[in-house]
Amino acid sequence: MQELPDKSGGGLLRGVWFVFQDGSDVIRAWSSGLTGMERVYVNDELVSQKRSAGLKSEHEFSINGDQFKISFNVISVLKGELLCSLGKNNTMIKKLRTRFNSTAYSFMVSLILIIIFALYAILSLYFAIPRWILVAIVAMVIAVRLAGRKENLFLVEDAG
Repeated sequence: MQELPDKSGGGLLRGVWFVFQDGSDVIRAWSSGLTGMERVYVNDELVSQKRSAGLKSEHEFSINGDQFKISFNVISVLKGELLCSLGKNNTMIKKLRTRFNSTAYSFMVSLILIIIFALYAILSLYFAIPRWILVAIVAMVIAVRLAGRKENLFLVEDAG
């Protein structure tokens, strides 16, 4: 069984986790922007799972006779904004919203890209290097950096 997180956050490849507390119960909602898969856990037990291709989806479940609903609502695909709401017995309890972590694109990535551009400029003076090679290398550097990072690409904040 996978280890579930204690706090909200996420990344491009590993998806986004929303962690809610209701009394002694921990409710975790997970969403993958790549596959559309969504899962809801209550106290480490999977209670709902489905794949969603739309901008909105809902998961309904019960805990000790109370009816709960987790709602996912994509606010902006381009900005990586996703709203996750938790309702209990038709009353909204909490809303969490993702935002892009601007510090994720670190100084190290910028430095690596500057070095790549400088090397390309120098080598292109002596060799006929196609531009697509530069584009491919830059894309790989960015993709590897974002995929392999331990910090969260998406920050999750209280939305009210």
